[in-house]
Amino acid sequence: MRPGLIQICAYPLKGYISTGVDLTSVRIVLVADLLARAAELSGIQALTAHVGDIRDPGIPSGLVMDSLGIHPPAASAASAEMLQTPWAGPADVYVVGPNASPEPGRPGICIAVGMVRVGEAEGEVGHMTEVLCERDADPLALRLALMSVSYPQPTDLTAAALMGARKMLDRWRHRVAEWAQFPSRPVPPRFKTMIGDRFDELASAPVVDLLDELAGSDEVPAGAKFETFVFADRILGLDLMRAIGQPRR
Repeated sequence: MRPGLIQICAYPLKGYISTGVDLTSVRIVLVADLLARAAELSGIQALTAHVGDIRDPGIPSGLVMDSLGIHPPAASAASAEMLQTPWAGPADVYVVGPNASPEPGRPGICIAVGMVRVGEAEGEVGHMTEVLCERDADPLALRLALMSVSYPQPTDLTAAALMGARKMLDRWRHRVAEWAQFPSRPVPPRFKTMIGDRFDELASAPVVDLLDELAGSDEVPAGAKFETFVFADRILGLDLMRAIGQPRR
């Protein structure tokens, strides 16, 4: 790494998902986004490039990167050789799909992301699309669902799992809105350390489990819960403060 700078190159790949919903590519750019957020939280400037194209006719039009909380890349191109300023030279980290790797001989660390399979039950693909495209659907529920599984592991994403993530996200946001009414307290040191250590390994799934456990704990003051969720959301990117000041549905 250059001092104070990390360049992250994500390779959204096609051909893994026969259903036309290329969620593996979405997961690849999501992992790159998590890494960039973790680096920036540590005071390191992160530049992200996308090599390839995640656009796919099978992905509902609302599932664009900004709706998933994925920061726009600093550069993008069909191949690494075509990347332009501010990108310069080889990447420090490559985020690729399963059984893939960047061009041989390139320096840097390679992170392989597991395949996302849409549930194979009859009608599951259509049901998944319906859930994603409902009028009140929140694309960030998909972000949470993908972050709830360790990124190297293949995962079967079902409509039920997506609905579960939506309910968890809604519950968290309303709890954060409730905690915001209490006096602020510092993030408990042990939670800050645990969350920081897991994000250092891009282990978002244990952070999701930890936050869900913390939400139901009676031992931590409401103000400390609020600050802990806000701290974690700087990397999770789930807009957990959205419900503050809003009437509960």
